[in-house]
Amino acid sequence: MPRLTSPARRRLIATLPITALLAGSLLATSLPAAAADDSVAGPRTSGDPMFPNIGNGGYDALDYDVSLSWSPTGVADGLVTGDITTATTTMTARALAPLHEFSLDFEGMTVEGVTVNGVPASWSRDIDPAAEKFKLIVTVPTPVEGEFTVAVTYSGTPVRHVDSDGAFEGWNGTNDGAILLGQPIGTMAGFPHNNTPSDKATYTISVDAPSVLANVSGVQGDAAVASNGELQSKTVSGERTTWVWRQDKQMASELVVIAIGRFEVIEGSVTLTDNRVIPSWSFMDAGLSDTNKTTIRNRVAQLETITRNLESIYGP
Repeated sequence: MPRLTSPARRRLIATLPITALLAGSLLATSLPAAAADDSVAGPRTSGDPMFPNIGNGGYDALDYDVSLSWSPTGVADGLVTGDITTATTTMTARALAPLHEFSLDFEGMTVEGVTVNGVPASWSRDIDPAAEKFKLIVTVPTPVEGEFTVAVTYSGTPVRHVDSDGAFEGWNGTNDGAILLGQPIGTMAGFPHNNTPSDKATYTISVDAPSVLANVSGVQGDAAVASNGELQSKTVSGERTTWVWRQDKQMASELVVIAIGRFEVIEGSVTLTDNRVIPSWSFMDAGLSDTNKTTIRNRVAQLETITRNLESIYGP
């Protein structure tokens, strides 16, 4: 993984310029549609006492399809800066009751449009950084029932999220790219979603990035994108590559990671105790010394032994 600079704590994350937010603002884009008599507005909280303004109610998130394009824009404070030039996140969810309004957590960047079941919907943003509140509120022309989809298009300079304890999450610059880290609530700086561990979902994460990146000293190297689940495809188009990852097991959003940088990718496989074979990918910082790279390759060679031992303790 690229070198990170940070406060001395478990998440060693680098700094990014923070996009200015309007505290306590409610930025409406259009007038809300009339609600049906029997529909409700989903709660703007999941009821977490530690983070009362994080998470949402009224629906169960089932799946997220996150597709984004990232490009470096320069160097600041010894770290690479970058923009998300285009992005769309589609959430598939199940309404727990007819909903004429519901909310998602989303910090930073610019929302360009929202559709629900393919139909344009009105939306607003309720933002209060001091209260750790970053709501994207969606009002639908026709109340949703059962399973539905909401697609949000957005772009801009992503921000890092700073916790009340001073820890950095969200999007952070590194010495040759960028990384999105979530625990405990920073994933909302990456894409709109229901930001609570109680609402797990599956994920498809597609990232379009340059095929070659330079570090802050101008040294170029092959780039890669690491994320969750299994690598579904890697498609080269001109000077850019699209990496598609799929997480088929339901997962809390705080566990989502997207790392873009100069990596050497070590592909392999692990044969499990019952002879099933699963793929493995290890992403090694291209800037490491040869000695450190040898150490990492030796550790990667032990993954099968380690995994089989874990199976003996926890099961298949």
